[in-house]
Amino acid sequence: MESMKTTGGISSKSNENGKRCAVSADKLKDKEMADLIRVSGASTFFTLVRFQAPEEFSSCGTDETQSENFESLKQDESFSNSLEEAKTILRGIFTPRIWELNGKMWMRKIDISPASREDVKYLTELLDIKLKEHMAQTTGICQKRRELYTQLFEELIRQSIITCTERGLLLMRIKNEQKQTLIGYQTLYEHSLQYGIKKMSETKFNLDILREKARTLERDITRLKEDVSLLKQNLHQTKIKTEEELSTESDRHDQEVQLYNRRNIQLKLQIDLMPPQFMGISSSSYS
Repeated sequence: MESMKTTGGISSKSNENGKRCAVSADKLKDKEMADLIRVSGASTFFTLVRFQAPEEFSSCGTDETQSENFESLKQDESFSNSLEEAKTILRGIFTPRIWELNGKMWMRKIDISPASREDVKYLTELLDIKLKEHMAQTTGICQKRRELYTQLFEELIRQSIITCTERGLLLMRIKNEQKQTLIGYQTLYEHSLQYGIKKMSETKFNLDILREKARTLERDITRLKEDVSLLKQNLHQTKIKTEEELSTESDRHDQEVQLYNRRNIQLKLQIDLMPPQFMGISSSSYS
């Protein structure tokens, strides 16, 4: 027969051999209020941050409903003051969750019970389970993985504020700084994306202009090629015509030269055949 016992912030159980082993108090709480969470609809608002059991809004009491662990710690007056301060800070950071289901108002307040080592182990198990359930990516950008790790960080802040308020607030500052850095990177990414889209649109517009200009130049090239081809044809025809005219003129010139040569020869023969007297008379008459 197993028996359960809670002492301080640690829960334990006895097995059949009578040996006691540590058990997570948070795990026991989750088992005890599982039906209440399902009935109240709180299961749709899952978070790794520890909250108290859901209560009807009209019947929500004070912090006296906290676990015995917290009540036992309040016996120390010095620690009680720090817990009161931690409670005030936690109430400011983690506001109560209020929702309506089937006409009933429900509320869950932040849990201000300290966490034990076993509770941290249980928190690790929950994280691994939720990462697998949501099929979160192990690398790269994954929105669900980031949400779960943000909740984990907030739960660690809650635990730290209870045990050491200053350390918890310092972790809160780190979380806010990381959030601001992430927002800065996200803004830079969005601006880069907008710039890229703008440049892509400009490039597309310029590309259309360049394509139209290329088509115009191609038409001009085609027209100029046609002009060159026409000019070559005209040049060829002109060359042929010029050669024909030159050949004709050369033949005519040769014929005229030959004609004058024949006449010259005939005149020489006529002169040679003339009588000497005629040649003398002709010479004296000229003298």
